[in-house]
Amino acid sequence: MAKIDKHQLFHVDATEESVCNRFGDAVIPQNPCMAPNGMNGAHQDSWCTESVPFTGPTSGQLSMIRQHNPYGFTPIMGCNQHGQMVGMCLMFVDQESQFNLAVFDEDCKILSATPTGTSKSLSFAGGYFYLDQNCNAVAVGNGCVQCFPTGNPFTDLGYIKKLEPLWKSDSIVDLVDKKFGNTNGNKLYANLPVWKQPSDDYILTWCLMAGKFDHKTKVVLTEAAMALVKITTSGNDVGKTELLDVKKCDKQWNNNTFTVTKTGAIFVTNGGRINESDSPADSYIWKVSAQQNKAGAWSIHEEWKSTYENCGLIKKGQTNIGCGTTPTIFDEGAKVAITDNASPQINVVVYDTTNGKKLSQTPVFPKMRSANEASLIGVEKHLVVENNFGHATGSFFTPQTVANEPGMAMFKVSDQTGKEKSKGESPREEIIWESSESFLAMTMLARKSGIIFATTGDWSGNNSCVDGAMYYMIAKDSYDGRIIWRLPMGVGKTFAHDYGGIYFNRLGNKIYVGTNDYIICIKNTVH
Repeated sequence: MAKIDKHQLFHVDATEESVCNRFGDAVIPQNPCMAPNGMNGAHQDSWCTESVPFTGPTSGQLSMIRQHNPYGFTPIMGCNQHGQMVGMCLMFVDQESQFNLAVFDEDCKILSATPTGTSKSLSFAGGYFYLDQNCNAVAVGNGCVQCFPTGNPFTDLGYIKKLEPLWKSDSIVDLVDKKFGNTNGNKLYANLPVWKQPSDDYILTWCLMAGKFDHKTKVVLTEAAMALVKITTSGNDVGKTELLDVKKCDKQWNNNTFTVTKTGAIFVTNGGRINESDSPADSYIWKVSAQQNKAGAWSIHEEWKSTYENCGLIKKGQTNIGCGTTPTIFDEGAKVAITDNASPQINVVVYDTTNGKKLSQTPVFPKMRSANEASLIGVEKHLVVENNFGHATGSFFTPQTVANEPGMAMFKVSDQTGKEKSKGESPREEIIWESSESFLAMTMLARKSGIIFATTGDWSGNNSCVDGAMYYMIAKDSYDGRIIWRLPMGVGKTFAHDYGGIYFNRLGNKIYVGTNDYIICIKNTVH
């Protein structure tokens, strides 16, 4: 395969946008405690829609920047008000290593890097962060929540600057473990702010505790929980941490993030058992709300919980049995969707956000060849799901030499509950289109252009059985699923975008993606 230059130009037909953009006028509500939607972190907004209010690069000539990243893989990014990118970097995914919060300019030059905590094998606990209303990074790390001043403008000092936290909480893990008497270990997986007007003095935040699970025995050693926490962010008591309430999820564990709406938080747990002689419990999707009484005391209220199908097997392409279960809010907040872990075929499952009623369950992709490591795109009444079956996620160094099972599908969710296919089955949605590329990690919809940006792999090269795939960034028309353009990022594992999303600059005309060894930017060429 031909060598790709670090700053290569590509002449592509990128002036073409969607032939019929369904999403140009779509607006996602803004969580007031977060940076503007499309710039605030992992899933672009607190509804986790995987969509942005931008066009993406759409000129006739595009260029690519490939910058080596000495801090490793950057699966999650945001953008501050000065146009500088903020990302969480991870050196290894298959062994314990260090998370670093990095700030880099629009040409991918790293200006700052700050350790935030250690990662554990095959877990992204500690890697999630979001940008708050001031564009400061709020990150979890080693059981704590901490905030770093990434909203300030950064200049090139000639060295990599290390940041000091603005504030840091006490250990949320210790507070929860003490309340329940846990002794087997726990993890703070992710946090997001309660949907309320921000305060200069404190933050009110949801903290999702993963629990601890033995994959071999399916025994839950520590049960998952959702905690409601208040952290003082200014004054003499800065860092003071109050565990206001916590909801324990019996016989459940978690390994995924969650979504926040005006009325609460929605998250997914995976069923296990307390003793090896027991049958595993059902798996659930939950909604909880934060309520304050007349005396000012806060508590967590369980709004509903509903089951979803989980066969208990880690399929090839998944890192755990709960992959693909980050909830996506759509249809003006009325519905929430996940992919389950059913066998022999996964489903896209839609629930009513008010009461948890299952509205539809649509099987996707071939039987015995379906798995989803990524989240859904969900905007207005449309959902997009991809197939990640066969994606080799187990090693950071060994190239993937066999292709993923291909597949992406879009469907429109009906306002009607429809007729049951047979007794006891949920209604199914009609699929609008399907495509047959091999996808990796999360895809993102640019609503202003109607383009879906995604990373794919092509194993047709003569040396792919040794070196692995040629990895591409592609632009896909959300209307019909056709590919508008594709640009090669590189061959082999160092250019694989195994996890995380695709992110945008402040103007929305550049896209960024982290691979196992590089930060890559694709942008319009300025003449």
